[in-house]
Amino acid sequence: MDPRASSEERIVRGAVGLFISAEERCKGVQRLPAGRFDPHHLSQMLASCTAERDEVQALISGAGLTFGYSRNGRTRARLELVSAQVSVPLKINVSERWPICCRTRRAGTTSAQASLTACTGACGTSTAPVRVTRWP
Repeated sequence: MDPRASSEERIVRGAVGLFISAEERCKGVQRLPAGRFDPHHLSQMLASCTAERDEVQALISGAGLTFGYSRNGRTRARLELVSAQVSVPLKINVSERWPICCRTRRAGTTSAQASLTACTGACGTSTAPVRVTRWP
């Protein structure tokens, strides 16, 4: 976690992740070839994903977050928490650099658990790309 981020910003970042996850599932089901699945099952999957996305939107709105739109006014671009003046883009950059604990890098370990250890700042925060490996 970014030690400079406020708790409000972390909450909004989490909401962005939740929304993007639900939105991408809907898009993925809509892109499935019609002939690959029984039409009834395909429509059930789409209905389930759409209901989940609607629930996520209701949860986000109920928490006092609002969607900010792009300049054209049609595309959702960010989530905003007006009371705390926090705005987070509706995108996730997986190549973003995250703080990694210096002790992990010095130890030369490559295990997934060690490489994903978040820095508490006690050892001096450094930013390094996160190596994600699979657990056995």
